[in-house]
Amino acid sequence: MVVVIGIAITFSLNNWISKRNERKDVQQYLNTVKLELEANLKNVEENIAYHKEARELRFYLGLRKPDTYQYDELEVYERIIRDNHSFIYRTSAFEMFKMSGAMRLLKDKELLSDIWNTYEYLEIIKNDDDNYTRIKHELMYNYLISLPYENTTIAKTLRIPEAQRYFEFLKIRWNHYDNFLNGAEQIRKTLGAIENQKKF
Repeated sequence: MVVVIGIAITFSLNNWISKRNERKDVQQYLNTVKLELEANLKNVEENIAYHKEARELRFYLGLRKPDTYQYDELEVYERIIRDNHSFIYRTSAFEMFKMSGAMRLLKDKELLSDIWNTYEYLEIIKNDDDNYTRIKHELMYNYLISLPYENTTIAKTLRIPEAQRYFEFLKIRWNHYDNFLNGAEQIRKTLGAIENQKKF
């Protein structure tokens, strides 16, 4: 009886230690994913600010005829007109979590679904934004190389054909602002779920 009880206690202890180590591993991966999502959130918020300006520029261009564009008014949006803003997000922690096999040990399947959905949505945003950035870069490049070498101000070149094609592109309604807003909300929801999971 003593031997049997001893074996049972040893087995139970080993099982408890194993489960504790598994929980610890899962928590470490979740902490790493949390840090990565916080970094991604900052990048998303930067893009929200950028595309908010782009949306305001679209409204301005939509209310004006091309021959009434004024440089002093467009100067406010020069960052949007002259620069491209690429969206980059990190996935290393998420990929390590997947490859580790620790995902199957996470009992909170709703949290696991949130994590997957968040990274999938970030990928959708990136693909959409990459397409926008590529087209804008091509049009912007053609517009900018058409500017006179001695005078690169927008004011003197608003009526050249390349400028009109570029500004027509800027007038198109894109969903990037809303997409990034939704992305930020999704990340915050997942971060909250990770934080709540740590309490149990």
